[in-house]
Amino acid sequence: MDITAPGALLALALLYLKSRDRSVAVRIDIPDTTFAFQYIRPDLVLLRVLAKNLILWDDIQPTAAWIEGHVPVVMTGVKAQLGREIDSGDVQQTLRQGYFNVLTGACLSIGFRFAGTAHTAAKHLLTQYLQYMIKLQRSKFDRADKNMLEYCMNSVALALSLVMSGTGHLGTFKYFSIRLIWQTSFH
Repeated sequence: MDITAPGALLALALLYLKSRDRSVAVRIDIPDTTFAFQYIRPDLVLLRVLAKNLILWDDIQPTAAWIEGHVPVVMTGVKAQLGREIDSGDVQQTLRQGYFNVLTGACLSIGFRFAGTAHTAAKHLLTQYLQYMIKLQRSKFDRADKNMLEYCMNSVALALSLVMSGTGHLGTFKYFSIRLIWQTSFH
């Protein structure tokens, strides 16, 4: 299941791209219970959010409320815990990584929807979430969370680059040059 799930999710998303078929979108939506989240890889959460939004293309909006609307009720407490002492339990780690991937999937959806448009609201929103993830990177996470956060941060940067593609926007280039210097210095 884990081997074929990413390809199947993307195939389903492309098959129903922009179709607004809610019956298919509901079937690939992310789970809303802690128990169910423990059986889904965090990267598949990102793909599920992205696939659902590719199907419901016209519903994509460049607002923080739209992004936060993807976060299931079971994860609402995760955001409040991120600034404090990090609980190292498996369930909490699963929810944290799921939370990062939900946000990233929604940001990638915005990136695809507004690719090449230099849409001002999308640019500001993606920059805001990118800065949020950079700030989170300074928290005391274990290695698995830090790696997942870096993966998500780079994916949000990709979404920002999609929106700003073809514009030569210096702020976006500046971020990528800083990330390149950081990755070559510390890895």
